[in-house]
Amino acid sequence: PHVAESAFSMECILAHSYPMYNDAGKHTATAIFGRIKKFHIKESVLDPNDPGKLVPEKYRVISRLGGLTYARSVS
Repeated sequence: PHVAESAFSMECILAHSYPMYNDAGKHTATAIFGRIKKFHIKESVLDPNDPGKLVPEKYRVISRLGGLTYARSVS
């Protein structure tokens, strides 16, 4: 599953997950690595002259930083 409004998303399966610990030995995070199985790309963000390329100006990139924290790339 993916966000329907997303212009670009990757369908992945879990390849590895690694627990991360702080200096006190407390589990604080997990690093997750996935294997991409399929890309979902809306045609509206593809370069009309080269459909194998995305046009970054046509979509608004959002990244998940952790928990409920997200960021938007503007440059």
